[in-house]
Amino acid sequence: MGNKVLHQVKLKVGRLMTILAGLACLLAACVPMSQPVPDAATPIALAQPSPSPLLATATPTLVAQPSPTLSPTVLPPTLPPTPRPITPSPTVQPTLPPTVAPTNPPPTISPTARPTNPPPTASPTRLPIFDTHLHYSRDVWATLPPQAVLAKLERAGVARALVSSSPDDGTRQLHGLAPDRVVPILRPYYDDVNSANWFQMPKVTPYLTERLKTPIYQGIGEFHLTGTAATAPVVRAVTRLAVERGLFLHVHADAQAVSIILADQPTARILWAHAGLIEPPATVARLLADHPNVWADIAIREAEIAPGGKLAPAWRDLFLEYPDRFTIGSDTWVPSRWETYEQIIDFDRQWLAQLPLDVAEKIAYRNAARLFGAGPVLPQEAGR
Repeated sequence: MGNKVLHQVKLKVGRLMTILAGLACLLAACVPMSQPVPDAATPIALAQPSPSPLLATATPTLVAQPSPTLSPTVLPPTLPPTPRPITPSPTVQPTLPPTVAPTNPPPTISPTARPTNPPPTASPTRLPIFDTHLHYSRDVWATLPPQAVLAKLERAGVARALVSSSPDDGTRQLHGLAPDRVVPILRPYYDDVNSANWFQMPKVTPYLTERLKTPIYQGIGEFHLTGTAATAPVVRAVTRLAVERGLFLHVHADAQAVSIILADQPTARILWAHAGLIEPPATVARLLADHPNVWADIAIREAEIAPGGKLAPAWRDLFLEYPDRFTIGSDTWVPSRWETYEQIIDFDRQWLAQLPLDVAEKIAYRNAARLFGAGPVLPQEAGR
């Protein structure tokens, strides 16, 4: 009988220990790490079996009156822990740096930071140009109508142009459309008269006289001469006509022919085409020094003046010595020169940019404006 009672007590004690272990797990889950965990050995000590038969009556007391340390009413009022508020870090605020803020774009990318039309004298790279050597001859009429020519001048920044043509009808077409931009001069070439024979053709003088009745011309030329051909009677008649009418002579010739013309007509005003074409800077300098009524355009000589785009020292010295005596010219003597017209003018601006600004302005347009007028396109002070 005693063994049976003892067996029942052991069973009840085992169940009690299981209950106590579960309560201990619950406490471990609820109590924070900062709180002391109740010692699990305490209930185990209370549950040790005793050989006394009185343990059978103690069991209900242990179940009905659990240990105060196991009661949920003793948990701290701060449990479960209250989550702390999250404060956003000031470093993650969506504030853009001032240099990229949409309301303050950098000046270098703002469309208003660059002038739409920079002033003509702002930089030699975009100076206005007075082209003093331009032709609009028959061989280009079919492919380049007058309106297209004027559009090319506009795109190239050519404000004024001294124009002669073979025949003269091409010049008149352009002048009729743009009298403020086109300055006509009269070439002696027409019908069977050309650069190789004009100085041998007596009919040239009456032809020029008749055409000059239309009062639009400021010169006679461009015409071609070499050496002693300048002594021909036709040449003398033409140069005398120009002096009488107060017109310029646009002369494509070597230094010898120019000197012959001036010996016959010392007051003749000459624009020396291509600065002699093959004459070296030293020869050009001597002729300019001897004759103050001679000016020179630099048409066709761009590659020699600035080989590889760099201004040659000899030409730089010449321009600095005679800054008032040179002009820009393109010489559209064949259609291919029209095809590259804008590039020719751009190249001229490149080497002009390597000169002092005042010298570059004189060669680009001021000298020509002083000789042939500024018109309403160029600044009025350019002709002074």
